[in-house]
Amino acid sequence: MRLVLSSLFAAASIVFVAELASAASVVINNGFAPPNPANVINASNSFPGTAVDVQNVGCNVNLIDPCPSPGAPTSVALVTGGVVGGLFEAHETSSITMSGGTAGALATIESSSAMLSGGEAGDLDASGSSVVTMSGGTVRGELGAFDTASITVNGGTAANANVHADGSSSLTITGGTFTGSNLTVGGSLASIKMRGGEGMAQVIADAGSITIFGQGFEVGGIPVGFGVIPFQHGTLTGALGSGETIDAIFSHNGYQGVDNGTITLAFSTVPEPSTALLVTAGVLGLASVRRART
Repeated sequence: MRLVLSSLFAAASIVFVAELASAASVVINNGFAPPNPANVINASNSFPGTAVDVQNVGCNVNLIDPCPSPGAPTSVALVTGGVVGGLFEAHETSSITMSGGTAGALATIESSSAMLSGGEAGDLDASGSSVVTMSGGTVRGELGAFDTASITVNGGTAANANVHADGSSSLTITGGTFTGSNLTVGGSLASIKMRGGEGMAQVIADAGSITIFGQGFEVGGIPVGFGVIPFQHGTLTGALGSGETIDAIFSHNGYQGVDNGTITLAFSTVPEPSTALLVTAGVLGLASVRRART
């Protein structure tokens, strides 16, 4: 059984749905967006025992999927204290924002979108032509892009995770914590661009391309220039464009010019630590002067 919160339901109807959530799946397809109470999952309105599908008006994954004639998109926010025990998934052109709470997994399909800025999700997956942005929060397992989807990570934590791009998807990493994680590209048309991100354990290109931006790269202590890494495997170290460092085991199949899984090093300016310290000191000094004048 799948309960549906359609545009015909009043905001109060969400209370009834939440009470039955442990026994059924929930579809929210009312065409509303936060701050409408029916579209905010919080401590008093949670779904600890079920999955939640966010869909356009007129669509229901249990009846017809994909939806033949989607209406207006729906947006749902998961905030601090909220719980989705199963899969929290956006369909069609609907969207999810997650700033807190927990979800068994967060996913987007078709042309939907999601933004993760806080909370915890078991997995984070994007497929179809969907778009995901991660600026905070924690992913505990898989972080993957499929089909022609795109994921951008500029913050948050995906420690000990499987981070990958397959199909013709794209993954861009400009920041975040990935301690103990493996970064893998497996689709012949898939691409990963890594400009930041701390702690990646392995970088593997089975097919497709990985481009790493920064300076001062070395393989096993030997300096290497920009371009495709001329070794099949080894340990790559250097400074990333974000100012973070990379110290990861790598392997790829394109080191001899074969277009089948390449890791390429590309130049990027790297912030000078001394410059950042001077800027911080200047800001603190200005603040102290202002306090002295008041």
